[in-house]
Amino acid sequence: MRRLAWMLLLAGLVSIASAARAPKDKQDLMNGLDPLWSKSSADFAKGAGLKAGEYTIADSPVAGSGMKIFTINDPGRSRWTPQSLARAMQAAEFDPKLGLVEVTGALKGTAADFDALLKELNTRYGQYSLHTSAGGTHTYGWVFPKATLSVSSNQGAPVLFRIQANP
Repeated sequence: MRRLAWMLLLAGLVSIASAARAPKDKQDLMNGLDPLWSKSSADFAKGAGLKAGEYTIADSPVAGSGMKIFTINDPGRSRWTPQSLARAMQAAEFDPKLGLVEVTGALKGTAADFDALLKELNTRYGQYSLHTSAGGTHTYGWVFPKATLSVSSNQGAPVLFRIQANP
């Protein structure tokens, strides 16, 4: 029984040690979103420091889901870093019971741009801890305590990023 307890403790310490870490920058996107996970769309704007005109809220196109889609305009996105992700941010998705569950964005550029993005994110958050590939699509992920950041490429060119609340 003791051996099992020690193994579980060690596994927990290894997982904590390998978790991605955001820099001590209040403008960092992962830091900015950290206290907003599970907040409602109504609370998100205030918590993110967004002003009227910097965002719009709409019902999800999925009928009957109760989901809300929060779109952040350019002035609102400019407050976060890294700009490579913040300026590509398109929407935040809110579940009626769970609150903020996902932030997504569309990435553009070449394979060289994606390589530079990976290097920037590895420098900022530490080495990615997840990598999956299927066909020509590759996805790299950084797992934080409350959310997981992933960036994807198709045939080497950047396609999208997602930040999803961890279960």
